[in-house]
Amino acid sequence: MLSGITLPISAIIISQDSIIGEKQSGTAAWVLSKPVTRAAFILSRLGADALGLLVTGVLIQGVIAYTQISIAIKVIWPRLRFLEALGLVFLYLIFYLTLMRMLGTLFKSWGLVVGISLPLAIGGNYLVQLVPFLKLTTPWTFFMPAVCGEMSLAFSLATGRPLFSVIPIISGILLSVCFTAISVWRFQPEEF
Repeated sequence: MLSGITLPISAIIISQDSIIGEKQSGTAAWVLSKPVTRAAFILSRLGADALGLLVTGVLIQGVIAYTQISIAIKVIWPRLRFLEALGLVFLYLIFYLTLMRMLGTLFKSWGLVVGISLPLAIGGNYLVQLVPFLKLTTPWTFFMPAVCGEMSLAFSLATGRPLFSVIPIISGILLSVCFTAISVWRFQPEEF
C-alpha cells in the first residue's frame, strides 16, 4: 500500500518538469534540431524515466521488501506472486509517467501538470469511492480497495487470492497507451 502512495508521488516529482522544462530551457529545440523525431523525443524521455523508476523504485525496493517480509514471516514468500505484485507497482508508475507526459504536452505550466496529477495520486482511491465506476476503469484500486472488506489487486496477487477483476489492469495499460499517443500527437505541431 505504501508503494501505491509514495512511488506515484516520486514519479510525479521526477517527471514534473520533463517536457515543460525542456521546452522552456531550449533543450527540446536543440535536440529536435538534430535528426530526431518528436515521437522519439517523447518516447526516449518516457523510457529513461521508466527504467530509472523500475530499477530504483520497484526492483531495489522490491528485493528489500521481499527480504524483510520473508524474514518477518519466517518463510520464503512465493517469488512469482511477489513479482506479479511488483509488476502492478511498475504499471502504476507507468500510468503516472504517461499521465505526466500527456499533461506536459497539453499545458505550458508545470503548476497545472502537478496540480492535476498530484491530487489524483493522493486522492484517486477516494475518488473511486465517490464515483464507483472508476473502480473498474482506473488503476486506483491496485493498492487500496475501493470498498471496505475488499482486497486490493496487489494484495490479491501477492497472496495468491483471486482478483475481483482484471479490468483495472487492462484499463491501466490502455490509459497509459492513450496518454502516450496523446503526448506524441500533441507534441507534433509544437513550435519552439
